[in-house]
Amino acid sequence: MRASARSKRNSLFRVREVLSLTLLALFACLSMGGLAVWVDLTSAEKAFNQRVDGIQRDLAHRFGSTEAALTSLVGLHHASDDLKSYEFAALSRELLAAYPFIRTIAKTLILPAKERPAFEGDMRANGFVHFRVTERDEKGQLSAAGNRDATMPVLLFEPLEPEFARFVGFDVTSDPVLARAVVKAVESGNVAAAEPIELKGIGRGIFVFKAYYLGHSAPPTVAERKAQVSGLIAIYLEPKQLIGNFKKQFGEYGLRLYQQTDAGSKQGALIFECPLPESRGVYGFIDPFVTRASISRQGVSFTLEVKGRPDAGSVRAWFVALLVFVGAMAAGLLALALRNHRIGLRHAREAGRISRENEKRFRDYAEIASDWFWSTDPELRFEYISDQITAATGLEPRVFLDHTTDDLKGVAPGIEKPRRHLADLRAWRAFKDVRYRYIDEPGLTQWWSISGKPVFNEAGDFLGYRGTGRNVTAETETRQALLESKEEAELSNRAKTEFIANMSHELRTPLNAIIGFSDMLMLQPFGPLGDDKYVAYANDINISGEHLLSLINDILDLSKVESGKEDLNEEVVNFSSLIASLVTLVTHHAEEGNVELILDFDEQLPRLLVDERKMKQVMVNLLSNAIKFTKPGGTVTLMWSRGESGGFLFSIKDTGIGMAKEDIPIAFSKFLQIDSDLNRKYDGTGLGLPLAKGLVELHGGHLQIDSKLGVGTTVTVSLPESRILPNDRDEPADQPGPHTSSIAAAN
Repeated sequence: MRASARSKRNSLFRVREVLSLTLLALFACLSMGGLAVWVDLTSAEKAFNQRVDGIQRDLAHRFGSTEAALTSLVGLHHASDDLKSYEFAALSRELLAAYPFIRTIAKTLILPAKERPAFEGDMRANGFVHFRVTERDEKGQLSAAGNRDATMPVLLFEPLEPEFARFVGFDVTSDPVLARAVVKAVESGNVAAAEPIELKGIGRGIFVFKAYYLGHSAPPTVAERKAQVSGLIAIYLEPKQLIGNFKKQFGEYGLRLYQQTDAGSKQGALIFECPLPESRGVYGFIDPFVTRASISRQGVSFTLEVKGRPDAGSVRAWFVALLVFVGAMAAGLLALALRNHRIGLRHAREAGRISRENEKRFRDYAEIASDWFWSTDPELRFEYISDQITAATGLEPRVFLDHTTDDLKGVAPGIEKPRRHLADLRAWRAFKDVRYRYIDEPGLTQWWSISGKPVFNEAGDFLGYRGTGRNVTAETETRQALLESKEEAELSNRAKTEFIANMSHELRTPLNAIIGFSDMLMLQPFGPLGDDKYVAYANDINISGEHLLSLINDILDLSKVESGKEDLNEEVVNFSSLIASLVTLVTHHAEEGNVELILDFDEQLPRLLVDERKMKQVMVNLLSNAIKFTKPGGTVTLMWSRGESGGFLFSIKDTGIGMAKEDIPIAFSKFLQIDSDLNRKYDGTGLGLPLAKGLVELHGGHLQIDSKLGVGTTVTVSLPESRILPNDRDEPADQPGPHTSSIAAAN
């Protein structure tokens, strides 16, 4: 067994290292081969994209051709005062021959309601026996068109196929999809494409319209074009026929055509699809190339999606083999370099083994520099203590030698979990800053910080611990004193809050009596008091009592919020109604101060799940402060918006006196005001903002102040998105909606 162990130590590579090198070589070969395949597939994808560009240009040209065809037909109308049907049919047939991807061409006219009976009679006399102006219902069935001021029936189709014959007389303005395109074509005078539409018996297709007008050209203005429109020429594009030959030319590709109908949609409405053929070869496991190209024509955006797989010859086998060989050579060179490195390390290790052992002891000491050094044997008995311990603790080194910490009188671990430290010692793990408590004979306590690391020989045998120690008595006692002071401060603050809450509650009862009896004196229900001054004095008593009761209520509410005893009575609140009631409360105050009050809402205020009384208390405090600190002639603006995370943001912005940035924390302090002198200009208790902040945070929100001295202040209340409820669809029409208005201003 010794010979086997010696041979393992003399071997340059271990078994797991050989396996690691083999796996590394395989990984290098696979990586280089994968790189070669990736390069070839990238080239194949580039060629695929070039072919897709050709398809895109061809399809865009076809859409442009429809515009040219419509322009030719409309030009024929403008050039002739009396265009015959056979002339229109002849030019249509020429265009259909030139552009085989056009399914059919239709012609419509503007038909006033009073001319409709005569027109239907003429059409029946001309061979359309059952002709009538029709419209489609929700199921796609044709029925007689309703009574409208004007209709736009189809006069003819060229060619008149059986599928389209039933749509002669169809009012294109009766279909919302076609009507939007018709209005766009008439008002712009240009070509306009409709969204894809499903026609029963024909399928899904696209109508492209262009209007023709009275006279020989399109009128210059929208109003004139709407007044002089005579009819429209329409081209019907069937997607299968529009890009049908693409399937023959690029049969290995999958084609999809979308029409972009919504700005928020990534693809749009699918109007044609030719699926990608399945592949059972090696490329069937590779995701196909996918390219999307945009096409904008006739005021409508289309998206062409093409899928394709690489050709069988896309990957060059010789190139893959070359890069795999390069990867194998690199792995071999790495193994050779590692072998030479191991040989050099073995010689260096043998030559410097003794030197390293001596250096390791002092390196360990240097890594954990402290007051004294120590070391133990494998049984954790101290075998070395530096002389510095005497200066640090007053103990001699001989007290520790040949003893463990368990043998020393008065020394014990002073940490919360001594078992973990003992487990580290039994498992030969390093430890750092473990606190020991030492009580000497007079009863004085010292705290020591001990750090250590295990020491092993080359064979892995445990030799003991080496470490350092520090006297941290002053540091530990200071920390304990701070913790005790913090606990005393928290207890004192809690007692203060409870005292204020209790005293505020006790003061309410006599104040309510004072206010009630002063009301009785002012009303004089039992007869006159005599002198009018008694009534004035009763009024002063009532006003002072109400003010004092309001102050006590604020103190009580604030103490409840701070003590965590305040609960929310949540309900669904229409914020528009809440703002209306607030405006009613403060309008007189704003008029007295010659302050203009403005609502600036770009959107309708939502409904919120909040405590209505507390939220109203917040808004009244903030709005009253804004009006109070705004000089005559200034403005106070109420705004709302959505936050970046979707939350509710309500802002009150004034053009008042403002405050400096360093004064904002004072504004949030209880019983403090920025003008705190005895002769201050603005009255108040300093509880409004702290109470508003606490009530907003009770709703899970945040209150923020942005202010600049002499410019104004903006207070923003933010509530989480979870408190926003959708507005009812059947909400009354007179609810406040998006608006910007001035609702209160001085004369």
